[in-house]
Amino acid sequence: WYELGWRSLGIVWNLTNPLGGGTQDPTTGLTPLGEKMLRWIQARRMIADFAHMNRPTFWEALEVVSGPVHVSHGNGCAVCPSPRNYDDEQLRAVAKRGGVVGVFFANTYVVGRGNPGRITDVANHVDHLVKAMGIDHVALGTDFGGIITGLIEGLETVEALPAFWAELAKRGYAAEDLERIAWKNAARALSQIL
Repeated sequence: WYELGWRSLGIVWNLTNPLGGGTQDPTTGLTPLGEKMLRWIQARRMIADFAHMNRPTFWEALEVVSGPVHVSHGNGCAVCPSPRNYDDEQLRAVAKRGGVVGVFFANTYVVGRGNPGRITDVANHVDHLVKAMGIDHVALGTDFGGIITGLIEGLETVEALPAFWAELAKRGYAAEDLERIAWKNAARALSQIL
């Protein structure tokens, strides 16, 4: 697969597997096989995606992976408490390593299961990520192709992104800040890894 162009791997999903603990398992950490896989990824300058890792796996993977930390899609626990979201200590660790967290548009992880989420709720996560990490570490991580727990009202497709950018602009984000979130921050971190 590597020879065919494969360059990114998330070692876990929400469920625990032989590589480490997913977000539905609060205790299992990175396994010896998971560590071996992360070292294999590092040796090939591939992206290790920290999305879906539980906290023990996250912290143990951080000890193995060097360089910027990439969380393709995740939100802040301070705004929406969930094991799928990241606490401020994790967010600061990502920023300290020059990484990015892509703000995630799944309704359950924006406002909680069963609550109606709106564009303003997603923008609240951006505000918190910026406060916790700084503007240079926030990216777009919509996960439009993988959301199974419900979409945000008004952000159902990529065509709705202009309304999201308008909400952030209304909150005082400058055009250059929006560019950073839209692509520049992710491009910087990913180019440093690759």
